[in-house]
This record gives sequence, C-alpha cells and structure tokens, in this order.
Amino acid sequence: MMESPLVLICLSFIFGIILAPAISAPFLLLYSVQVFLLVLCALSFFRRRLFLFFLVFNIVLLGILCAKNQAVLPKNHIANYVAPDKELVTIQAVVDSEITNKKKKLSFICIAEKIKIGDKFLPVRGRVLVDCYNKDYSFVYGQEMLLTGRLYRPYPFAISDKLNYRQFLARQGIFAILSISKKGEVEFSGKTKGNILKRAADVLRGKAEIIIERYLSPQSRGIVEAMILGKRTAVLRTINQDFVRTGTVHILAVSGLHVGIVILIVMAGLSVAKITHKWRYLLAIFIIIFYCFFTGARLSVVRATAMACVFLIGMLLERDYEPYNALSLAALSILVANPANIYQAGFQLSFISVFSIFYLAGRIIKFIAKREFLFGVKSFLSYFAISLSAWLGTAGIVMYHFGIFSPVSVLANMMIIPFLAVIVVNGFLLIGLGGIFKGLGVILGASCDFFVYCLCKINLFLSRLPYAYFEFENIGKGVVVSYYFIIIAAVILLRVRVKRSERLTRRL
Repeated sequence: MMESPLVLICLSFIFGIILAPAISAPFLLLYSVQVFLLVLCALSFFRRRLFLFFLVFNIVLLGILCAKNQAVLPKNHIANYVAPDKELVTIQAVVDSEITNKKKKLSFICIAEKIKIGDKFLPVRGRVLVDCYNKDYSFVYGQEMLLTGRLYRPYPFAISDKLNYRQFLARQGIFAILSISKKGEVEFSGKTKGNILKRAADVLRGKAEIIIERYLSPQSRGIVEAMILGKRTAVLRTINQDFVRTGTVHILAVSGLHVGIVILIVMAGLSVAKITHKWRYLLAIFIIIFYCFFTGARLSVVRATAMACVFLIGMLLERDYEPYNALSLAALSILVANPANIYQAGFQLSFISVFSIFYLAGRIIKFIAKREFLFGVKSFLSYFAISLSAWLGTAGIVMYHFGIFSPVSVLANMMIIPFLAVIVVNGFLLIGLGGIFKGLGVILGASCDFFVYCLCKINLFLSRLPYAYFEFENIGKGVVVSYYFIIIAAVILLRVRVKRSERLTRRL
C-alpha cells in the first residue's frame, strides 16, 4: 500500500460517495467535522497509524461531501426555471457537445448562461439537453445562441430494470430538457466560445466523417466511426447485439485499448521522424489529449488518456511507472469532477477491466515466465491470461447491468482484438491520406471494408456457438457481490498455495 498510496485514497473516496445517500446529517455539520479531521491529521502527522486512520476517515468524509454537493442545485440553476407544459422559454446557451442526428431531431448538450424573464435576461448555470425538431439548423460546438422552446424536467420512464431516464441524465449533470419544435426559434449570436482544442477536434471529426462516408460501405462506416471517432449512432442494431453477446462490444467504444493503439502509432511515427526522446514524449502527450477531445472525451477515453499521460510524463522524467497509482489518479480525477460517474456501467467496466489485467494477468504471466514451454506457447498463454483476466473482472458488472454472461468472451477477444488494431491503423491511414489521394483512398477503403467484414463474420460465428452466452433477468446486487467474493477467495487461495509451493521448493 505504501508503494501505491493513491489506491487507498481512491478507495476511501469511492466508499464515501457510495455511503453518501445513507448519511442524512446537514452539509454544514459534515463540513465542520471535515475541518476538525484535518486538524487531527496535522496533529498526528508523526504518529503513523493514527495519522493514517484520520486521513482515511477524512477522505471518506470528503467523498460524502462531494456527492452531497453535486445533488444540491444552486438557486440560479436552469432546472429551477422549468416552465408549465405550453409556456415557451428563451435561454442564452453555448453548445457543449457533438451534435447527434436522429430520425426526427437534432440532439446536443449546451451550457445555459442566461434566461429571459419578462424583458430582462438573468444569469443562470447548468447543462441542458436540447432536442431540436427543425433539422434546417446547423449547430457546432462552441456556438453561442438564443434558444426558444419548452423547458421541462426529464420524464422518469424506465430505460432498464435498474435505471430511469431522469436518473440517467442526472448522473451526467443534466436536470432539464429544452424541446424546440419545428416552429421554435434559434438565433445565433455569431460568437464562438468553448475549449480551443475541442473546437479544432470537432472540425477535424466532421472532415473525418466525410472521408469515411465517401470510401466505406454503410456497415463498415458505422463500425469504423465507432472505433476511431467514438460515434456509435451508425452501428447497425443487429451487429451491436452480436458484439454484446460475445462480450466484445467494448471494441465499438473508444477505450484504453484504442488509446493504446494510437500511442503506438504516434510513438512509431515520431521515432521514424528522428525526433528526440523528450520532444517525442511531449508531442505524444499533446496528441493523446487532442485525441481525447476528438472522440468526445468519454469516460473510458478520459481514463485511458490520464493513465497514458502519467506514463509518458514518467518516461519524460525518467521515473518508474506505478500502474495502480496511475489508475487511481485517473479514477479520482473523474470522480471529483462528477461523483455520480461511480454508478455508470462504463466507468465500472473501464476501471475493473484494467485493474484485473494489472493484478490477475500480471501474476499469471509471471507464473508462466518461470515455466518452460514450446516456442510460441508462452506468448499464447500470456495473451490468453490477459483476455481471461479482463473477462473475470468484468463478468459480474456485465451481468448486473446487461443481464448477460458470455463464456465465449475470452476466445472472442483473443480473435477479434487483432482485427481491431488492423482496422484502427487502416482507418487512420484512410482519414489522413484519403482526403489527399483519391486512388489511395479507394484502396484503403476497400481493405478496411474487407477487415470489417471478416471481423463481423467471425463475431457472428462465435455468437452462435453452443453455450456462447446466457441471458438473465433482474440480476441483483447480491449475485454480483457473491460472484466477486468467489473470485477474490479463489485468488487468495491460489496465492497461498503458490507461496507454499515456493517454500517447499526452496527447502528441497
């Protein structure tokens, strides 16, 4: 634990967030206790165990305070100005997300700045989900505008047996929806705000979509956009369901795996360009951060970007990379910004899968390394260990949120991930060169279509194998807790047996 102090801090903070709903004490009282605990930490600094006790208690309380603070909306929050059903509201807002083009509407998230009350505009704050049913408007990230429509709270209809729509949006910090009808008004101010990198990434993403649409078939276009741009709206529902059944749907959402491939591409390109080590790492950090914005800065990408930046900064400073500290730092940075992320399936799967690979696969690979195998078998077993570890770590979460258990996932990931790497590299070459050389774009587009076709066929074959997956309904938390209890008990038992075996070997 002393080698990975951020792990203890992260776990304590998470425990505080989970504990928050059960704590009914006033915020001011909790804050006062927090200050008192900080004083006790300072006084017990040279008494190690006592200091550690007060520190953990302090961080747990900090998690409680952060979670409670998020649940309390300020007086000038836009959600407090929700109007009756037929009354129109005018707000000044800035587009803060990519635009989703659905069948009947355009959807995006904006940041509210002002609201019109009578003849005056009053300052407000908060995120708003905008549904515009007039598709003649053209919205882009960073635009400032006046929007007139019906402002209402999200309806609490069920989107799963464990979550309703209002809770789903609240976890993203959205407590109001603005519906703009075909007759609604949108007035652009001509001003542009927002993050410069995000604006540049939004422009490049739009150009990349045009190139992908020009050279790829509709089926391949949806998959390549999901793998490279983080845009899953064009993926066919049947194909998406097949990937869910084989436990490989994560390849359709940009995550750590995709970011890792991008890092390898970037480092290889910078190495070929004969750039010095320090500049290579600095440029790689900038490019990875830009790619995070390019893909919409989703949780899995933010986590992978944070970990990659810690690794690259460590290489730049010639320091050792401690994976558990990096993982904990990434989790803390996301949870401090929005404690409700702890309840999102994507957050849970992203961090548990990486932790499982570090912890389980790392130990299995060390065990394999000490044995003698035929040529190639050791590499295959190490690859199998990584896939097995990720599946064991995430199976319980997948069962709870999606009601599916996929034993075929271990084999499917081993077969499909190489195709992911090829498609991602091919896709980036297509985006980079297809817009300049039309002939080369046709060739790269055809090869990309071929690899996507092979990927889908292999995945379809695996999903139809006997006992490839099992579907359940209403998996409770007790089942998930029992599953992870069994996994942890098995790991502890295995470690005890390995240590006993090593002791006997030493004695002999």
